[in-house]
Amino acid sequence: MSAAPTSLTRVALAGVVVVANAAAQAALVAVAPRQPLDAAAIALAVVSGVVLGAAAAALWVIAQGRFRARTVGRTAVAAVAVALFAVAAPVAIPVVVAIACPVIAADRPVVAGTGLRRHPWRTALHLVLTALAVVLASVVAMLLGLLAPGAIGSAAAWLIIGAGAAVITGSWQRWARRAESEHGTRTAPASAQP
Repeated sequence: MSAAPTSLTRVALAGVVVVANAAAQAALVAVAPRQPLDAAAIALAVVSGVVLGAAAAALWVIAQGRFRARTVGRTAVAAVAVALFAVAAPVAIPVVVAIACPVIAADRPVVAGTGLRRHPWRTALHLVLTALAVVLASVVAMLLGLLAPGAIGSAAAWLIIGAGAAVITGSWQRWARRAESEHGTRTAPASAQP
């Protein structure tokens, strides 16, 4: 049985995931056909989404310090929800991502409830900052798409966005750890005390 990775190891692993995702996304842009509704372009968009989902799951697993199947499952559900909202209501994506983060970070729903109950303002701040980060990531992607189109712009955008995602997952994981420790230290009800 191996020990949990140190914070320096987690940062290095997150960096590898971010760079690998940026390289994969740039490679997909480099081979993309010119026609956006071409079957190959749609297939590449699906592949891009799967790669992004895998990178997101890897960042969550790294932030948690150990592999949990529930984390990967929740990340997959969140990725599908984001994909559906991307088609149906793109303006809601920041809210969907913000709501998904505490659900993914907390190992159990009761822990997420403890974090929300004990620190409502901190939780609200995390939610708002996460939604703003998603909006900022969209702006960065659009600007780099205009200023540096093609694979180079894609790689730069995904490096910036991936670094931001790593910071967000780490922040939510610290929130979840605090909630978990506080959940375990709840005091007994007054009627049970002598």
